[in-house]
Amino acid sequence: MLNGRLLLPLDLLAEALFGDQPVRSIYEHCTKIIGQGQERLQSLSRPTNGNALSNLPDGWSEIIKKGGNLAALSMSSVAAGNRKIPILLQVGSADEHTFVTLMHESLDAAIDEGQSRLATNPDGLKFQGLIYDAYANLPSGRSDALVLELRRYQPEAHSLILFFPYRPANHPNGFALYAPWLKDGSLTADQYPALAEALYRGLDSFKLDDFSWQAKEGADHPSPAKDPVLPRDIAIQLRQSPNLARELHIKMPNWAKHDELRPLFDSTDALLLEGRVVWGVIVQANNLLRKPGAEPGLPGEVIYDPQGQLPTETLRDIARKLHMLHDPEDSDLRAISEHLANGYSRAFGLTVPTPFSPVPLKLSTTYFERKQLPGKKLSDAVLPILISDAHPGCIIPLPARFWPAVLLAKWTDTVASPLPNGTSTKRSFLRKPLPNGYAELSSGTMMFVIEYLFGAGMHGAVTMIGTIFIITGIYKILKKKQK
Repeated sequence: MLNGRLLLPLDLLAEALFGDQPVRSIYEHCTKIIGQGQERLQSLSRPTNGNALSNLPDGWSEIIKKGGNLAALSMSSVAAGNRKIPILLQVGSADEHTFVTLMHESLDAAIDEGQSRLATNPDGLKFQGLIYDAYANLPSGRSDALVLELRRYQPEAHSLILFFPYRPANHPNGFALYAPWLKDGSLTADQYPALAEALYRGLDSFKLDDFSWQAKEGADHPSPAKDPVLPRDIAIQLRQSPNLARELHIKMPNWAKHDELRPLFDSTDALLLEGRVVWGVIVQANNLLRKPGAEPGLPGEVIYDPQGQLPTETLRDIARKLHMLHDPEDSDLRAISEHLANGYSRAFGLTVPTPFSPVPLKLSTTYFERKQLPGKKLSDAVLPILISDAHPGCIIPLPARFWPAVLLAKWTDTVASPLPNGTSTKRSFLRKPLPNGYAELSSGTMMFVIEYLFGAGMHGAVTMIGTIFIITGIYKILKKKQK
């Protein structure tokens, strides 16, 4: 399910199951589709001219205004330096309003309860809005933000998810507001001006002596944060502490002994003792690395600037573009595209063409050893890596013990201010796991190919039926295991 559409990659499944030499990866194809959906973020700047609210669905403008008022109320607390507790706004059929403060031992539990109420609407309400503190992944980078989820149930269903980025009160330059962003919703592009008009009317309707939205808002977008200074004395520390060097040794997994990635494992000790630190950005990695797991580590693809000239946000943007490549004409880009789509090939310093990047970049396959990652998982795409001219194309992540404190905090999402009944971590705005009893194929996106119904003849019909049997079998196996 992506942006309200059910997608099923039957053509790719058929190729993987029945093709003599399948050349496309379902995982990579689905990941690219997800990436396309993630690019639909829409900035909502303050309108300069009044826009007609009649372009919105009936009654929706008032709901958006109420949501804006709730966002401003919550942001006034954040501006004062207070920790934001999730709030649920409930509106009944007679327009009666109820504010529910969601108090739990953890922030995640409070948000989960609010989202559950939004999804199930157990009280048969006309409208609900949930607001909570989070991190939003914006084009300019990750930012502190309040997230507002709006759900309308009567007379017809509509939904919106909005980000309200801000600069925290404890920042050296003080608190600041930035333009809101539309993350997702049931409105169309021609309705966005009316959405912005209704939203800002709601934001401006809340005022305190020391807070108003218009007085606090700053630039449209947060400025990209400066990259922290990377350590340069790793080799000296390791030479002075042989025990530490042995502790950081990367053990080669059994599968790598006969894998094309073996040269990397043969050079890891040298990289630790002789390598220099530069920034890298993950282009793709095994999804299992997104949470702690039993496997000691897994491979992934990283781009980097061997000269260390580019800032991480530029690298991140290039990585995003590489990930979205599809049948490029440039031969170097085509090699990268085919490598990323393969999922099993290994790269040692593939060149990213200069027209695609302002400086020569490299792409290499690396190994993410869990014990060297904060929280034993991948929490962000940006990380420091070790490279060496003596081992071209071989790279490994810098062990987390040497990371700058600000980068460690970003990966671990540590929040200093506790919730009333305990401590919590501030969540990034990520899709929640599927509930028990549901299976997720590949990356969770399924492409329904209409050709199988109307343009592929009996072969397509037979393939579709066979695929349905396979999916059904997988589902039954998973259900049986849960019992």
